Amino acid sequence: MAQPTGPVLFFDADCILCNRSVVFILKNSANNAIQFATLQSKAGKTAIAALANTYNRQPDSLILWHKNNYYQRADAVIRTAILMGGIWKIAVLFKIFPLFVLNPIYRLISRYRYAWWGKQEACLLPNGPWAGRFYKEV
Repeated sequence: MAQPTGPVLFFDADCILCNRSVVFILKNSANNAIQFATLQSKAGKTAIAALANTYNRQPDSLILWHKNNYYQRADAVIRTAILMGGIWKIAVLFKIFPLFVLNPIYRLISRYRYAWWGKQEACLLPNGPWAGRFYKEV
């Protein structure tokens, strides 16, 4: 992956919950630091492969790339909230809980996200002021 200018949040373009989360971050981020890319993109597939090689498990719903490291599951969610800045930095309080406690909750939501929120056939199309927040592959 060519080096992006900041953190990149990879999300499942088919997942309605994931897309709504991206829109939430776009609307509520205090500093606009986070860029976005889909897991289905070339860069997303690279991120999936990197984590699959490291953990012998293929992630499928959310990956955060930040400072040359990939984060997944609850760790990615907490770090993303902190990166949003403003009041969202309060998410740092979740770091008092070990990931072995938080990750099962994340995996439960991830496993049933299509059943609970559904799938969409059309992906989120960035436009206007948000277009620059989506990572462009070169």
